[in-house]
Amino acid sequence: MACPAFADFDANLYNHEPGEQPELTQTGACEQDHLGVTSGSTILKAIWTANDGTISFNNDISWTNSCSSDSSISHNDATGPKYTNALNQEVSLANLYTRYGIGTYPTSTDKDNDTNGMSSLISPSRAGYRFDGYYTHGTNPETNQPVQTKYVDADGSFITSGGVALLDTLIETANGTETLYAHWTPKTYTIAYNCGVLAELDSENQPVAVRRESGAEDTTVTYDNCYSLDSIAHQCGTTPTGYTFGGWQCIKTTTHAEGDPTTEAFVLPGANSFKTLPVAGQTTGYPDGISAASLYAETTTTAGGVWNVDLAANETVTCTAIWRANSIDVIWTSDGTTSYTTGTPTPSCTYDGDVKLPTKPERTGYTFGGWEVQAVPTAQECQAADNALLGC
Repeated sequence: MACPAFADFDANLYNHEPGEQPELTQTGACEQDHLGVTSGSTILKAIWTANDGTISFNNDISWTNSCSSDSSISHNDATGPKYTNALNQEVSLANLYTRYGIGTYPTSTDKDNDTNGMSSLISPSRAGYRFDGYYTHGTNPETNQPVQTKYVDADGSFITSGGVALLDTLIETANGTETLYAHWTPKTYTIAYNCGVLAELDSENQPVAVRRESGAEDTTVTYDNCYSLDSIAHQCGTTPTGYTFGGWQCIKTTTHAEGDPTTEAFVLPGANSFKTLPVAGQTTGYPDGISAASLYAETTTTAGGVWNVDLAANETVTCTAIWRANSIDVIWTSDGTTSYTTGTPTPSCTYDGDVKLPTKPERTGYTFGGWEVQAVPTAQECQAADNALLGC
């Protein structure tokens, strides 16, 4: 018996879903008994099975620590992406499975069960960086711009065209695989400066504030780049008389939707070499409550540390100059040649600090008129007097 005329063939297409069996699987042959017809014509409908594909995620980033020898500095790996399962739990997502033209699924099990089609995922995160989306390829090294097609937006939503997610049609070959590459932009922050106050009081009994230099700028900090704290001279001008710059005290301030802002000491990650006193070994003269070890010194180069500063939108950092009052050695003499220490006077003090006077000296035929401040002999004066002068 003759086969049906192919002029009557109706090639209606439809997607073959799991569980559905095609009525005719043979090709290139005409089997009359299988068709179940003995005369006339019949319609042969093409059966199509949607190809499956696997999409993996690459969250790597090109990074080298070229500006510090500090072995404690490490680069945090990205976390994610994730998805929310049926129990409303966030689950890590290593691979995303898709069936061409049908939908995208978190896992292969979901795909096989034809359930839990997705329209978005939970974006990955990396300390100090902003996620900009997933692309089919990496970044152009010359322009540092994403190349090729973007499939997942920064908020985790799937990019669509004509109402269809591009991921749904990414896989066009059976058992195909694709890798989506994350693109990251390093965050940038501002470190503000404050020139601080001195130990001495003004006419209104308030600490004397050190004025910031006109034109002094804050420091812009980009994650994974090398920076140093600005010089005190650039920020605050000439050092006040009687004081030495003691270091920068960096404080993080966090504002809240309700309640007052909170503050805490801010540690500059990777900046261990900045923790050096400007004047080695001098730890006296600091304001009460200030530890010299918690301060950061100015530097003249960017070498020494990576500022991996990662702040939230409601956090700011301000570095305030701490001024150490200079130490002054006090020598008391009643005759100009020998030390006078009766009454345990102050042997040393700090600038603008208290000085304890010794018991007033007595001298036959004279009335004591007080103590007169004299300069310490210079090196030349000491040499001329064969170091016989007090203070040499």
